[in-house]
Amino acid sequence: MKLKVFSIDVAYGRKIVLKNIDLEFEEGTLTGIVGPNGSGKSTLLKTIAALIRPIRGTVYIDFKDIYKMSRKELARKLSIVLTERPEAELMTVRDLVALGRHPYTGIFGRLSERDEKIVEECLKLVNALHLKDRYFTELSDGERQKVLIARALAQEPEVLILDEPTTFLDIKHRMEIMSILRDIARRKNMIIIASLHELDIAARFCDQIVIMRDGRIVARGPPEEVLNEDTLRYVYSLDNVGVWGRGPMLEIKIRPDPRLLIVAGGGTGIPIYRTLARLGIGFYTGVLYSFDIDHITASTMNAGVITYDPENIDKCLEAALSILDRAIIVVDSGFPRDGTYRHNLKIIEQAREMRKQVINIHNRPLRDLVEIIKDKLLNRAQ
Repeated sequence: MKLKVFSIDVAYGRKIVLKNIDLEFEEGTLTGIVGPNGSGKSTLLKTIAALIRPIRGTVYIDFKDIYKMSRKELARKLSIVLTERPEAELMTVRDLVALGRHPYTGIFGRLSERDEKIVEECLKLVNALHLKDRYFTELSDGERQKVLIARALAQEPEVLILDEPTTFLDIKHRMEIMSILRDIARRKNMIIIASLHELDIAARFCDQIVIMRDGRIVARGPPEEVLNEDTLRYVYSLDNVGVWGRGPMLEIKIRPDPRLLIVAGGGTGIPIYRTLARLGIGFYTGVLYSFDIDHITASTMNAGVITYDPENIDKCLEAALSILDRAIIVVDSGFPRDGTYRHNLKIIEQAREMRKQVINIHNRPLRDLVEIIKDKLLNRAQ
């Protein structure tokens, strides 16, 4: 299933607010739409959801023009969570989520046994089943957002659109909401599109980033490719901006998997780590100094990390060779080739002698690595 935005222009009166937008979205992916206020993010989402009709172009779901679909037919394909909160003074969580079944219920809105089951399943998906008997107005902002996502999921859509789902939430709920969305995209093989303000969170969780300014698309692609200094300076009109800072690090946790060894250092491993973490793929990495940013990032993710000990270099290499022995794929991140990482050069040489599959990711698209890993590790496991 594909969602395609084809050459759309949108106007408010005589003012063009979106110009020549072309996008494609693949199933099983989470896409973040980012950009400054007034860049057109919300207008784009509402246009994709058929709440706004473009003056030129159209949007296709499974090659069907959404503007030619009935409201009921579209509601079975696509759902949207807006920033506005519903009036739900006397509604329980269960009753509010049940409203999401409206494309399937009869004129009186009675729920079947299957409808009731779907309502419960959707609450489970967002970790909110324990809230089902509480009134919506009693909930915290984070709990309300989960319930609204559950209501949208109750429509059983193929596409889920969210306008600023993390705004006004504390960091705990921001991370939880994004984790839930990422997992739902994978588990349900859905297309999920969300407008976001927090670039760091978008970079951690989204498979694709679309960057907008003044109603146009400036860049689109994996976060590691498009969230660069030049682009962000232009989009946000900042003269002094550094993309890579020393602020608080928030990373997705994974389970270490010795079948995949990433030989890294000096920050070269981070784009690989984060790409794999978004896909739920575990790995080991090393040999890294404890102060290396790759070490800090991988440790925060709960990956398996082989730490360099200058007092016992042989022990470090022994630990690396132990993982190497079990590895199916070895990734050369393109770490610096100076004397600082000479121990990692030995690991790469040893991997080749052992006839391991060594992939040099330097100047190579990360998607190539992902496809190889899926083929060698994930498909094999299935």
